[in-house]
Amino acid sequence: MATVIMTFHNEEYYLPWWIRHHAKLFENGILIDYDSTDHSWEICKWLCPPNWKIVKSQNRDFDALKLDREIQYYEQTVSGFKMSLTTAEFLITPVALEKINDFCLIFNKKTPCYFTTVGVAMVDSEPTVMPTYYQNLVEQKHHGMISGYKAAPNTATFDNGEPIDDFFKSYYSRLYHNAPYGDYVLGRHWTLDHSWCNHRATDVFTLKYKYSPWNDTILKRLQQFKHRVPQSDLDRGFCTFHTQAEETYIKEYEHYLKTAHDLKEDDKFLKAYEYTMGL
Repeated sequence: MATVIMTFHNEEYYLPWWIRHHAKLFENGILIDYDSTDHSWEICKWLCPPNWKIVKSQNRDFDALKLDREIQYYEQTVSGFKMSLTTAEFLITPVALEKINDFCLIFNKKTPCYFTTVGVAMVDSEPTVMPTYYQNLVEQKHHGMISGYKAAPNTATFDNGEPIDDFFKSYYSRLYHNAPYGDYVLGRHWTLDHSWCNHRATDVFTLKYKYSPWNDTILKRLQQFKHRVPQSDLDRGFCTFHTQAEETYIKEYEHYLKTAHDLKEDDKFLKAYEYTMGL
């Protein structure tokens, strides 16, 4: 059994694609609403499978630590494998999740198993082509970067100031695991659980649709969180990317567009794409 857990706030643009996509992969889902004021709640009620849960968050603001703890709480309410995603993250895999479960359990009968996906930065190569809800978003927008690229200047650097190669491959990865809850490093991309056995996938991908589709709706979405991050987080350097100006997001998009390509040219991506789109 596999459960996907996701938090959302005013995500009516992404939700139709996200729910339809992940309902084919996960038996169970828990969607946590962070005080949405648009039609997100209604879309979830309309499109989610009957056994999926839609719950109201206990948190008013996007306090990073409290958000992680709330997800950890809901992880403890379900058995089996689980995964935490955001509304802009789409999982694709070359095999059924049940096969990944079996693979993990063969090697880890007694200890938790963490299965780390490959993070992918999705970048819209055709921003004037608007995607439709009649087709999976991944089928319509499949340009981005897996490897062989650098993060934008000042995004992530070593001490010498040089951008980190393949930054998003790790930074946009997610954990699929069967621990009671993920003992996460802040942000839930890594874990502090040292009793684990970690398998680093090379052919299971988490697609981050931050720069795709690229339109005014996405730009507004990227800026909608800036007033929800508590000052206490900003003082500690948490979630500062939510406070970026629109011009900064545009420069980032233009930077990544230079090295983005059709991901279906990658054999491993293509296999995962074909299996997932065929569900």
